[in-house]
Amino acid sequence: MYHIILCDDDKRLGAQMEYFFEMNPIEVCFEVVSEGEELLKRIRENNIYDVCIIGNMLKKLNGIQIAKKLRELGVSSEIIFVSGIDGFYLDAFEVGAYRFIKKPIEWSKFRMCMQSLFEKLNRNNKYFYYKKENVISKIPFDQILYFESSRRVINIVTTYGTFQYYDRLDAVQEYINQKNCCFIRIHKSYLVNSLHITQYEYSKLYLANDEFLPISENKRTSTRQQYLNYIDGFVCGITKKAVR
Repeated sequence: MYHIILCDDDKRLGAQMEYFFEMNPIEVCFEVVSEGEELLKRIRENNIYDVCIIGNMLKKLNGIQIAKKLRELGVSSEIIFVSGIDGFYLDAFEVGAYRFIKKPIEWSKFRMCMQSLFEKLNRNNKYFYYKKENVISKIPFDQILYFESSRRVINIVTTYGTFQYYDRLDAVQEYINQKNCCFIRIHKSYLVNSLHITQYEYSKLYLANDEFLPISENKRTSTRQQYLNYIDGFVCGITKKAVR
């Protein structure tokens, strides 16, 4: 299932898109908000959206301003702009927009746009999905700092908050290995995203949030080798005794 949200104060457009996604063969959870502030609020509370469709002419924040704020929050969702104005194509590309759709929407072209976008999302498969109390949620892998196991609780520590559900860390590691993501098991209780390691030492490592985690004694050799593999073994700098 894909989570899609429309931010536009055009109620007719919202109803049309809702019908479009109801008729779509791919299962979609579709939401509508009329103001940019509400979109940003929902993103901060739970960043689950695969696609943000944003209108340009909103009351307080225009579409480009909203998109810039999303990127500042580290949101990697695909962005589609819908507008009757042609003059902001370049601005749209600056925030990494997937597509610009001209109003009034030609639904055959919109269908082609969404089909190609769904194909792209399927190829990337960039999310960690987990279930808590029969609700399935997802988090982009690149925003996960590490997983922590505390008895039967898994803490997912991300760049924007911590989320919990019940599982075993071994099961999480197996799931991530199938996704070919670069996480390292540094301890029986920690599975760390190599992307966010800012400093590696023999017995501990530091992450992008300035937190440090211990490397257990029996994991030090494997952690070192996996981290060197991640950076392809390329390290600048030499020890003092090697200087002549």
